[in-house]
Amino acid sequence: MMTARTASTGLFWTSCVAPHPTGYREYDAALEWAFVNRESVLEAIVDVIDFGKNLRLKVLGATLVGTSLICMERNDSFGPEPSKDVKPLNATGSPEELGRITADWFEEIVRRPVIHAMRPPGRWYSVAPGTALPTGHRWARNGPSAE
Repeated sequence: MMTARTASTGLFWTSCVAPHPTGYREYDAALEWAFVNRESVLEAIVDVIDFGKNLRLKVLGATLVGTSLICMERNDSFGPEPSKDVKPLNATGSPEELGRITADWFEEIVRRPVIHAMRPPGRWYSVAPGTALPTGHRWARNGPSAE
């Protein structure tokens, strides 16, 4: 368990999340650095929702620590989630540059086509633009038939 106080607000937060899989060392290292140096951590968590189907498709997160940015899919608002279709993004730069990078990353993912597996009772996936529709799936959002 890790407890820290943000430099800007003086508020305490506690993390009970276990270390993440190997692919998230940068994320864990950034949080540890912030804890040791008493730096603030800014996290933006975005639920990608299809309101018409009352369905949460993804949870995305952008974490800013100092001049470092880490964007990745989340399993909830607390931790990274291994994903085959959302590649994590690491960047450094000015606040303005990181803001643009984050907005572009979110937008690219949100605009992706969504497919629905028809059987067994369906999972929903976002796919890269230009992906062929796999057998047993249908376009649910932003696919060629939706244009």
